[in-house]
Amino acid sequence: MYVSSPKRFWSKVIVGGLDECWPYTGKSTSGKGYGKFAAGGKSVRAHRYAWKISNGPIPKDKIVLHKCDNRRCCNLNHLYLGTYSDNMSDRAQRNSDNQGGRVSKLTLNDVRDIRQLSERNVSKYEIASIYKVSLQYIYMLISGQRGINLSS
Repeated sequence: MYVSSPKRFWSKVIVGGLDECWPYTGKSTSGKGYGKFAAGGKSVRAHRYAWKISNGPIPKDKIVLHKCDNRRCCNLNHLYLGTYSDNMSDRAQRNSDNQGGRVSKLTLNDVRDIRQLSERNVSKYEIASIYKVSLQYIYMLISGQRGINLSS
């Protein structure tokens, strides 16, 4: 496997508490929002790489899914193996439960994570870069100017 890559990979992840999302701060896939990491001459999705270096190979009939809906999250407690069918079922279930729970291209979970990162003194510029939104939008989300109530 990739000898020096795990240390380099984890240096690009903001590791938090066991229940928090751990966002990958490196490059992202264009348009999809997944973290993208270069290892062994190949580009791989960050959450898949986190799984692979921690748990071993991903079976050919499985994919790495997120419990948290945060595509940049690499917290192993938020990741699990499933099938494409599991992913579609999970997505349908969450969308029906969520009913419009998206804020722009961000989910309510993303907004929670953005506010937590800000509380942990991660720069607003870095947060904007992680979530691929404007710096102004990050300021509005953190200050509550967007009118998003997360207490429910």
